[in-house]
Amino acid sequence: MAPDPAAVAARVRAEDSELTRYCAAIVREHAEKAGWSKRQRNDVTRSLRLLQALRAAPTAKVRATDVLQLRQYSGNIASTLDVLAAAGLLIEDRPSGLERYFAAKTATLPQAMKDQLEVWLQVLTEGSSQAPRQKPRTPQTIRAHILGIEPVVHGWAEAGLESFAEVTRAHVTAALAGTGGRRHIAGNGLKSLFTTLKGRRLIFADPTRGMKASPRPPPSRSPSTPP
Repeated sequence: MAPDPAAVAARVRAEDSELTRYCAAIVREHAEKAGWSKRQRNDVTRSLRLLQALRAAPTAKVRATDVLQLRQYSGNIASTLDVLAAAGLLIEDRPSGLERYFAAKTATLPQAMKDQLEVWLQVLTEGSSQAPRQKPRTPQTIRAHILGIEPVVHGWAEAGLESFAEVTRAHVTAALAGTGGRRHIAGNGLKSLFTTLKGRRLIFADPTRGMKASPRPPPSRSPSTPP
């Protein structure tokens, strides 16, 4: 159950917390450097008291997602995050832009597919020391892979497939034939996905094994450029 706002407010008014005292010098330093008003400084101190009142473990570090919950109590979010980070007390657990992008693109897929795609995303972002070894990919490359495979995997899900273990070479060939100008990024994304899933033994066979890389589309010509 969510804490009762009235009870939280009463506790905050009476709270002289370790968190507030520990961060007091950092709050003063930030206020002086950034030119905070007295109101903003007091808002940050109140937000720290709110966090102390809401935390299940008073001595634990503070998760960024918990700080975001202060909105419902009119807490100060951005400045409180800055103070906690400077104090070494912040656990950054907010989803990255890439993670939010990935979640939006995979939200309606069958659970088995989502689980397999999450393994793939982890390998792409963090790299892998186990076979097949892989260095972390750039966010731009990962976005391109997700963009390339999105219509393909949604098409498979709509056709009734529940897991990538069910995908055959025929599925891949047919899907790539329908991608048009996106064939290059779709093919690269699928090869990356199935190589990872095979390496992690989440599928029995890699349906893209031995397939040649899809050629890049020719650069588009401007209307004034002669053929």
